[in-house]
Amino acid sequence: MQKNANPVSVTDSVSAFCGVKAKLPVMTASTTDVISFFSGLEKVLQINAVPKEAWAKLIPTTLNERCMRTYAKLSVTDCSNYDVVKAAIFDAFKANSHTYLQELTSAHRTGKESYAEYCNRLIELQNNYLHCQKIDSF
Repeated sequence: MQKNANPVSVTDSVSAFCGVKAKLPVMTASTTDVISFFSGLEKVLQINAVPKEAWAKLIPTTLNERCMRTYAKLSVTDCSNYDVVKAAIFDAFKANSHTYLQELTSAHRTGKESYAEYCNRLIELQNNYLHCQKIDSF
């Protein structure tokens, strides 16, 4: 009987992500822009060389209460798939191209908002719309 040269325990794989968990952004109760949140989350995971297969294990620690309710409704199989979890949360927040297009076309500058802030908000809405439409080249 031959022994495995590199046995990996569950404790080893969990401890490998402990340093990354501290760097992950956490949703606040007031978070409504899930596209920006997940974009930032994915960048941190990529920068720290976390394999995509492990991303689903790290999501629950970053979610707010509203997202956790959506997460809790998913099956265990769905919870282990990052893309399924992300899509379910997008659906819960109605983060789709129609919503972003509607927000973009009806946007107005508020009195408290500078023109630069208003411009940044419009750019963010446009980027979210393009992301939902899966448009990445012009």
